[in-house]
Amino acid sequence: MRRMHALAISVVTALALVGAGGCSKSETPPGEEMTIPGIPDDSTSITQPDGDFIGVTVPWLESENWTQAFEQFPAAIEAAGLAASMANAAQYVDRQVEQIELFTEWGAKVIVVGAVDGSGLTDVLKKARDAGILVLAYDGWGGDAEAVDGVVQFEAVEAGRVWAQTLLDGLEENAPPWTVELFAGDPESSSEGLTYAAAMDVLGPLIDDGTVVVNSGEVMFEDTSSQYLDLIPARERMTRLLTDHYPDKGPDGVLAPNSVFAQGIVEAFQDKGRPLPFLVNRGADDGALEQIRQGTVSATLAWPTSTLIERTMTVITAVLSGSGLPEPDTSLADAGKEVGVYAAPPLVITKANVDDVSPE
Repeated sequence: MRRMHALAISVVTALALVGAGGCSKSETPPGEEMTIPGIPDDSTSITQPDGDFIGVTVPWLESENWTQAFEQFPAAIEAAGLAASMANAAQYVDRQVEQIELFTEWGAKVIVVGAVDGSGLTDVLKKARDAGILVLAYDGWGGDAEAVDGVVQFEAVEAGRVWAQTLLDGLEENAPPWTVELFAGDPESSSEGLTYAAAMDVLGPLIDDGTVVVNSGEVMFEDTSSQYLDLIPARERMTRLLTDHYPDKGPDGVLAPNSVFAQGIVEAFQDKGRPLPFLVNRGADDGALEQIRQGTVSATLAWPTSTLIERTMTVITAVLSGSGLPEPDTSLADAGKEVGVYAAPPLVITKANVDDVSPE
């Protein structure tokens, strides 16, 4: 959801090579605005601040998460005692290269990159690092591991652990064993597979020792996943599970990958006149939040932009204070090289806080 579709990236990259041409640098006095040549777009104007600054370049402003990052980063940076220079690449790799070159030329302390296409930024980011600038990839990285000092992102593995633990926490008001059924998302999504595997790392030992019981026995990813983002397959599967494996009551809890599947699961319980389970989904979209308010879903996971920015600033503050890069949560491997990943945890939203917090 937080990524641009790969096809869109490839098409835009091709257009950039044909239409954007070479973007020439120009001398800009501090504090004055400079518009990068290319496709006309006022939102791509960037400013060289006075004093020490952090440069942030985002791939575009046509999705909510990138708009929020563009709007929220300046206050977070200024709170750290530095100036901010914000840049929008408008989906053009050449334009983003030019922006990074300007940040480097202007002597940025840090460059934060939300990449249009990481593979096209390797050389310019290596030059920035060679100049002593801290380079952090924001919201994932698909380029050379040597091009960045670290990656800040919401991590699929952490999401899976929190997803499963939230279910267990909700079941604890009753004594085990707890009956549970599992639903996963798109089987062709690598991140969905990672998330499900991480959830099973939490649930697996409890299934093995009998604390958690999956009456259907359907615990493999291929048995629980569905490529269709439609409530009907989820409702039909949940109906089958209730009929075949829970003739009288239960299950106590259910994991769902999104609000659409959750709605199908809820309808299956309602059709049979059963009490609803402790149901946890992911995404915190409008549908999920409404389900929380109605009490049909017990909890959902959100990925707030503010949380990702806060994690980014924690890394930056540590480095600028002289402490060096913090210990990463995990790493990304690329051709034998590794780069540290700083994972931001998802936010758990329940009925207790759904009206008090914003998932954005």
